[in-house]
This record gives sequence, structure tokens and C-alpha cells, in this order.
Amino acid sequence: MLRYFGISSPSILPEQLVKPEELDNIFMYLDAVGIQVYNDSSIKKEKEKPAELLSKTKATTKYKSDIRIDDPIRIYLKDMGKVFLLSREGEVSIAKKIENGRIRIIKNLFYIPLGLREIVSYYDKLKNNNIRIEEFIHVDVNDWPHNYSGWKEKQRVMRLLEGIEKYRKKYCESLKRLKKLKYMKKILEEQNALQTLHEKIISKVARLKIQEKVIFDIVYKLKEIVSEVRSIERKVKKNENYFGMERDKILELGEKRITKKLIERVGKNKEQIKQAVEDLQYLVKKLNEIEKNEILLLR
Repeated sequence: MLRYFGISSPSILPEQLVKPEELDNIFMYLDAVGIQVYNDSSIKKEKEKPAELLSKTKATTKYKSDIRIDDPIRIYLKDMGKVFLLSREGEVSIAKKIENGRIRIIKNLFYIPLGLREIVSYYDKLKNNNIRIEEFIHVDVNDWPHNYSGWKEKQRVMRLLEGIEKYRKKYCESLKRLKKLKYMKKILEEQNALQTLHEKIISKVARLKIQEKVIFDIVYKLKEIVSEVRSIERKVKKNENYFGMERDKILELGEKRITKKLIERVGKNKEQIKQAVEDLQYLVKKLNEIEKNEILLLR
């Protein structure tokens, strides 16, 4: 039964209207325009109550009958109706913030060659059909022009990856040259060249619209490498403290240079010192491998 400003009306809903979602929409609309909906059982209970009791519990009865506590979905929809929707300007503002944050992540993540190498590695995966294109980038067919296809999108992505690989090699060669330069003028010129290459790389990477999972995987690999480097550096520092000298001088120690004075200062015998030197040699070699394979990545 419907009640509108004290006026009651019998059931007027069509019998074929039985879908829960349609009923929910109708109930929400009726509540919004001030029409109260009661079922037959609640009406009978109201008639049976004394007038005094009915007046005391009027507010409570109205609240329970309107909200129907036994229906959490109805409560959720009612509460959601109180939330203001974003305006067009608000949606644009949030979208810009998300995109700017994404660009910052890309700029920092692909500043080092490791990130670039990981991205370029997807070229062979796509070429050999080891992964689907949507596993690597965001795909929205609604943005595709007429007669565009998944194959064409895959070719577009592979061309971008080829361009990134070309710039990556130049970037690595520039990094290698920069490490050897001594004069400030040449250093500044090389740094400017690096910056230009980096901007070109970021422009191409941004056009890929890489999936977040791919980015997270690259970040995880970077964290593993950084953790390994820090662990090795701590061990190297421990060796330096052990000998009381820098690593380069320790590595120069040979049979003839392990003197009695050094043995007395370190407080270890000759064999123990030789083992410590070999351990340090291994650690430094490991660091050099990481620098070559994970930082410079020259082929």
C-alpha cells in the first residue's frame, strides 16, 4: 500500500514487476518524493496496536518500515544516494593528478637502463606470442579508429619498443663516456645529451600506456638489486675495518705484502688474512658485475 501525505492507496504495482533491482529503484524514487511504502503485514500490526502505543512508536515504526533493516543492499543504496557525484571539472582534475603521478613514476623508473632493458625485453615476448598485448599495455578498443585491429596495435607497440631500444643503447654509451670525462665543459655537454635522450625515451614509454603490474615487477627487481648492493657494501666495509685500510689497498695485498707488521695489527695469521682478501675480491667482482649488467647494460 502507498501512503502520500496521509492519503492511502491500495497496491498499484503491476503483477509482472517482480525483479528486485526494479523494485529497489522504484522504492528509492518513491522515498525521494515523500511517498511511504508499507507492506500488508506492517499495516495489520498498526491496526492491532492501541492508539496510545501507536502514537509513542510512530517515529520508530516509520524509520523501520522505510529502511527495512533486514535488507543491507537497500541501506547501502540509500546511503550512496546521499553522496554527491563528481562534477565534470572534478573528474578532469582527478584524471590529471593520476596522469601526472604516472608520468613522475615513469621518469624516475626509466632513468636508469635497467628499467629500460626490462621494458624492451617485452619486444621478444610479444614477437614470440609469449604474452598477450593486453598483459603489457592498457587496451581500450573504444579509442581505436575504424578498421583498426589488435594486430595493428601490437605492431605499434613493437615499433615503439624498437625506438626505445635504439635510444637505450645511445643512453648507455653516453653514461660510459660520462664516467671517463674529466673536464667540466665536456661533462656538462654529455649531461645535456643524456637529458635529451632521456626525454625522448620517456616520450615513447608514455605512449605505451604500460600496465601497472609490469611497472610493479620492474620496481621489485630494482629493489632486489639495491638490497644486494647494500649487503655487499656492508661486507666490504667490514673488511676495510678488519684491515684498517681502503679496499684498493687490501686488494693489492699479495704473498710478499702480508708482512709481520700487518699480521700483528690485524691479529690474524697469514692464512686468515689471505682468505679475507679473497672474500673481498669476490665481493668487489660481484659489485662490478652488477654495475656492468644491471646499471650500464652495454651489449
